[in-house]
Amino acid sequence: MAELKSPASDQRTSLVKKDLVMVSTFLMFMMVIFGPFVALGLSGSTEANTGDGSSIRQLGYVIITGVVFIALKPWENYRRLLAIPLPLVVGLGYCWLSILWAIEPSIAFRRLVLATMVMWTLFAAMRQLKFEEILLLLRWSLVILLVVNFLIVYLAPAYGIHDGNALDEYSLAGDWRGVMQHKNFAGATCALTLIAFAFDRGRMPRWVQGLVMIGSLFFLYKSNSKTSFGLGLGALAAGWMFVRYNRRYRLAVIICISIIAISATVLEGLYQNPFLGKFSDPKAFTGRMSIWIALYQYVVDHPWFGSGYGSFWNIGPRSPIFQYATGEVSRMPNGHNGFLDLAVQLGLPGMALLIAVGVIWPLKTLLDSPIVSGTRGALIAAMFIFCIGHNATESSLFDRDMTIWVFFMVAIAMSQPNLINYKRAKFDVHDLFRFTRSSLPQVETAGSGSRRRRRSSSGA
Repeated sequence: MAELKSPASDQRTSLVKKDLVMVSTFLMFMMVIFGPFVALGLSGSTEANTGDGSSIRQLGYVIITGVVFIALKPWENYRRLLAIPLPLVVGLGYCWLSILWAIEPSIAFRRLVLATMVMWTLFAAMRQLKFEEILLLLRWSLVILLVVNFLIVYLAPAYGIHDGNALDEYSLAGDWRGVMQHKNFAGATCALTLIAFAFDRGRMPRWVQGLVMIGSLFFLYKSNSKTSFGLGLGALAAGWMFVRYNRRYRLAVIICISIIAISATVLEGLYQNPFLGKFSDPKAFTGRMSIWIALYQYVVDHPWFGSGYGSFWNIGPRSPIFQYATGEVSRMPNGHNGFLDLAVQLGLPGMALLIAVGVIWPLKTLLDSPIVSGTRGALIAAMFIFCIGHNATESSLFDRDMTIWVFFMVAIAMSQPNLINYKRAKFDVHDLFRFTRSSLPQVETAGSGSRRRRRSSSGA
């Protein structure tokens, strides 16, 4: 009997320019990774102090978004424009609403345009791509970054290695950063490279996998990024256990490992004063406590609305940080905690909403997803743990084109069959449900239904 096809089986890709989507997605990854370097190296932007932004970086995203728009041909199917998952639309909508009370509405508007553009472009493109295609583009991007980082360190060490000058922290002298702005950014991308190559090897030669992982681990070590090192190891452990533990225990295992990894990273940060170090000590945890205390005080004074999206850091003299801190803390580009940064910008209600749609919802859908199992599930789970845990000491949640936030959105899409071109993806169906035959979905085709009826009639 002829195989029945779903009415929408090829609707996504039949009229879409797939090659343009692939190229645009790869360029998006490249722009996210190298965009800050291009902006600072070519435009001389002072965004770190005034929020002016970089015209080169903005133009790059506009071009990529335009190419994806053309590739999708929405005039033939307008539904292709409805790309962002509804929970994230709700969170993004609240961010747009906060412009009404933003301290700097013009800066908030610019930053929200970029955040919306990046989010839409990513999800619109990934809905047209297979799981394997997204992972391949992601891996190529990370390998290129790793190679460039090594080249910059050895060919231009004055930039590739922190030198601790007047514009740099003396404690960072000797730490590797490669082409990235800071050693913490370099460490985070190295940890993500480890995760991306540790699981779901597929047909990749083992020597390629080993070489990339060793290179990433070495650069991560030289970057001296303790947060990424600790969380990276924790995420790898969680991925390993994800494969081996029964599905009903996975949530508990993931939560326990996440808590252990984050706690160990925070406690290790107090090593500078191991006997007297306390969470109330402003100098504890490489100075982050001073920043967090200032943010906490602002939240106490403005618990309901905050400063508005993108209107706390890097907005010039009107920044609220100058009223709550001085010196080095007032010059920080972010609060080094993604959850506190949401609270100071959107208030406690806004923070709760964005955590619900940007953390809790993705975790729930991860555990309920029918395509998350085996090494593929381990890869996605490890990415989830690292990206969420990273926000305990750095900031990226709902933050425009921050690398960790972008990769987290990629992981969200890869975990859901309705957010990628799942119908065309190749996978082993027997890996989807490892536990009992009763847990298999009861899918009936025209042939199977008629065969069951024949068997029942013959048995009668």
